[in-house]
Amino acid sequence: PGSAAGVVVTDNLPAAYNWTEDSAQCTIAGAVGSQVMTCNFGTIAAGVDKGATLTAPATATACATITNPASTTGTNT
Repeated sequence: PGSAAGVVVTDNLPAAYNWTEDSAQCTIAGAVGSQVMTCNFGTIAAGVDKGATLTAPATATACATITNPASTTGTNT
């Protein structure tokens, strides 16, 4: 397997939370309820993992499992 080039992850974040992330390669834009995270990972060598950790304030009673699918694109896929 070879490297993946031009890797970009786009994630329409679940509404009702004010999300933050921890990666210098990612940004979150938009108002609460319509936030979108975009991560520009560039070239990723075979076998290398990339990721970002999302957090949002919540109370123990309001905390639940949140389904959060994202899409990934690359220029050599």
